[in-house]
Amino acid sequence: MIGYKAIVFDMDGTLLDGNNRLDPELVECLGVLRNRGIKLMIATGRTFGEVLDVIGDVTFDGYICSNGMTIYDDQRDQLRARSLDTDKIYEAAVEASRRELYYEIRHEYGSPFIMADHFKYMEEMLSVQQPSEVSDHEWSSRKLALTDLKRVDDKHFIDYLTKDSVVKIYFFAPEKEKVDAWKMFLNQTFDLKLFSVESSSANSCEIVSGDVSKGEAVEFLMEKQEISLDEVICFGDGTNDISMFNVVNYAIAMSNAGIEVKRASDGVTSHSNEQQGVLKWLKQNI
Repeated sequence: MIGYKAIVFDMDGTLLDGNNRLDPELVECLGVLRNRGIKLMIATGRTFGEVLDVIGDVTFDGYICSNGMTIYDDQRDQLRARSLDTDKIYEAAVEASRRELYYEIRHEYGSPFIMADHFKYMEEMLSVQQPSEVSDHEWSSRKLALTDLKRVDDKHFIDYLTKDSVVKIYFFAPEKEKVDAWKMFLNQTFDLKLFSVESSSANSCEIVSGDVSKGEAVEFLMEKQEISLDEVICFGDGTNDISMFNVVNYAIAMSNAGIEVKRASDGVTSHSNEQQGVLKWLKQNI
């Protein structure tokens, strides 16, 4: 497969292995591709701070973070930033707690945070045995995030919320039906011109600005790079990747992706992210 100038990668469930790490052999392969002049970019639901925690000094040519809320160039300088309405975020957090949904609010950098009074039920939610319908990656990620959650008391919550731009609020529940009902509530309650609901798995969703998505952000970044979308391929595994599947020339779903994602793709890897599916596809095809 020749003629492509850029590759866009989702991170969790795609570029990263089951332990949220970049395999050294994959890093070497990516370096070879960059040396050949192929631009490599990330498009993830993670904040930029979370991305840097994982990739360290591994270099990419662009970074789409928080599902398109923020975008950075190869020098890690910010090209664009969106933020969420703090009043609406507060309302969503309160309602999520009433329904006993796990949630975390994130600024671009620093630990995720919640209202202090909501920590107990989240801790209890994650103290049980891992449900069979929740992936190992998602369950372990939530348990790890729980230890890092900053608990802000109600009296200071609004001040903390507004001290920096909020780029996303993430929700999780072990029961898919609970998440489906929550997404329906959000779509019916929030102005979809201002907010949209993105999902990377059946057990989670996020609120982002209504005018952004991974697909829209890929279009923005490729215009900046002066690369035609006909010269771009991408990899992903979640429903939040479908928007970029729809704008690039060739979209590859991971073998561990859901059926909806696979149907939206042009091809599927033969191996999962835990089996280095991206690496094997790149070696075979590029």
